[in-house]
Amino acid sequence: MPRRIRLLVEYDGTDFHGWQLQGEGPDAARTVQGELERAVALVTQKALRVCGASRTDVGVHSAGQVAHVDLPDDVEMAPDKLQLALNAQLPQDVSIAETSEMPDTWHAVASSTGKRYRYLIHNRHARSAVRRCTHWHVKTPLDLEAMRAAAQHLLGTHDFTAFVTMLTNIQAIRAEEGKDELNTVKEIRSLTLRAANESPGRGWLDEVVLDIEGSGFLYKMVRTIAGSLVVVGRGKEPPEWLAEVLASKDRRRAGPTAPAQGLSLIEVLY
Repeated sequence: MPRRIRLLVEYDGTDFHGWQLQGEGPDAARTVQGELERAVALVTQKALRVCGASRTDVGVHSAGQVAHVDLPDDVEMAPDKLQLALNAQLPQDVSIAETSEMPDTWHAVASSTGKRYRYLIHNRHARSAVRRCTHWHVKTPLDLEAMRAAAQHLLGTHDFTAFVTMLTNIQAIRAEEGKDELNTVKEIRSLTLRAANESPGRGWLDEVVLDIEGSGFLYKMVRTIAGSLVVVGRGKEPPEWLAEVLASKDRRRAGPTAPAQGLSLIEVLY
């Protein structure tokens, strides 16, 4: 009977083309799943699939990605030994933070009850040399209270079609693969914004931390929410505008898709 091993995976997404495999062979794009499966093959001498809870996009980071791999009977390595062996084979921008053995009824994707993401904004006029791979640089002052008021309109269960990028293409692909139509109704359980090192009287917030937790998220949904909140923070639209965008179910009404480097998967909930 194969043993199901849970992996808690951290990675710096800067040099990855996302989580999911994109082809095979020497010309395949570099992905987190690809690096993990390469390391697993070296350690176990088996070609095994690693299943991840979230298909993070190009450039997106993770402190809490969860994945699993099924080890066949003839691989008797304990979870802690597997962790050490995998980390010895993985590149510096990927790490296995934890390993544990799970029942075969547990599944990294199907057992998940939600996810928590964080988006970081660097808010000052001058660009930063040290935050360029982890923050979105917004060089105009932001009204944090207006952004907080706007965020309240997104709490609860709604149809988030207005915040999905390339919805038509995604639906077409799912139809070709014989999958059910994508469910655009999601629950946002919490959405908070806080500022670090705020400069009173100058309007600069230095760093804005957006934390969002929900039942699930659609393609680039968190980044579109972040982009829309910045529209409000810049004073381009009032907080109530976000409720109008949500009700419209029209992606063209929402703000821009915020850059990938500001986004991190913090936790997968079970």
